[in-house]
Amino acid sequence: MQKSARILGKDYGLTGQEMNYILMKEGFLEGEPGNYNLTEKGLKFAHEKDFHRGPGGYSMYNRYWTTRTYDDSISQELNITDDLISDVRAELAERRKFNRLNNIAESYVDMKDDLSKISEKQPNESIDLIKKIGLIGIGIICVAGIGYGIYKLVPRIKKRNKRISEAEEKTENEDN
Repeated sequence: MQKSARILGKDYGLTGQEMNYILMKEGFLEGEPGNYNLTEKGLKFAHEKDFHRGPGGYSMYNRYWTTRTYDDSISQELNITDDLISDVRAELAERRKFNRLNNIAESYVDMKDDLSKISEKQPNESIDLIKKIGLIGIGIICVAGIGYGIYKLVPRIKKRNKRISEAEEKTENEDN
């Protein structure tokens, strides 16, 4: 039977991401998380299948993806220990932390560039831009507030309608 990395990892208490990382460390995969390729060793146990969905036309409507499954016999080749699992989890946590910090740094640079562009503009243009941003923010807050109000109000209306219908049924039963 064929198993995906997620299902294969379930036997060891691992997520799919952790299992793929272990498969990379064990030499079955090569590459980076999210972009793995099979090695010669991995080709013996894995089967890849390509999928395509979409009518054509725009590229966003054409989805391409590949699934990779492994034979059950790969379990005999894996040497998964508690130390390996803890090392992989630590490495992946460090990678996620690095990616978060990198994203923060990139957004900081983008904001700095945006602010420098604003300051280069004429003062009136900067004020107009700030007003537009403020109005958009107020609009978003209003829409969110209305949505939250509806979210909180709907259950109360349902309960009220239920009580009214029960009261009407009770009065009808008493009249009969």
